[in-house]
Amino acid sequence: MVLQPHHRLATSVSGMNSGDENVSAVFVQQVTALLFALALFAGSLVVSDPRSLAGVSATAWLSAVAAGAIYYGVAFWFYLAGLRGVTAGLAGLFINLVPVFGIAASHLVLGERLSARQWIGAIVVIAAVAGAAFNIGRPASR
Repeated sequence: MVLQPHHRLATSVSGMNSGDENVSAVFVQQVTALLFALALFAGSLVVSDPRSLAGVSATAWLSAVAAGAIYYGVAFWFYLAGLRGVTAGLAGLFINLVPVFGIAASHLVLGERLSARQWIGAIVVIAAVAGAAFNIGRPASR
């Protein structure tokens, strides 16, 4: 197998096994997003708009980095680890629950009031995922 340049970079920088191409692809995506964010930050310094990122406190930056690492990085790490134990179809189903968890967290943590449409949407998504997950692995009826 010929390794792509981004794959060689990801495996050499992160120390990951070169056979784990999924993790290295995610690593490259995240590094690219970080570089884009840094470019936006540099642009905000040039613009010097009072609402730019330059006015954000160090505490806010540290909070944002910690939140990103915990809420996104750790969650995605668990998701990738979970992919090893289930089929791709089953894993793909559960990604549909992300918005449901988002609105549930906003209700529980932030005290947001959800509309009837949001509650109905969450119930429909949960029912659809549960129904599809129940039917995975069953032979198709003809």
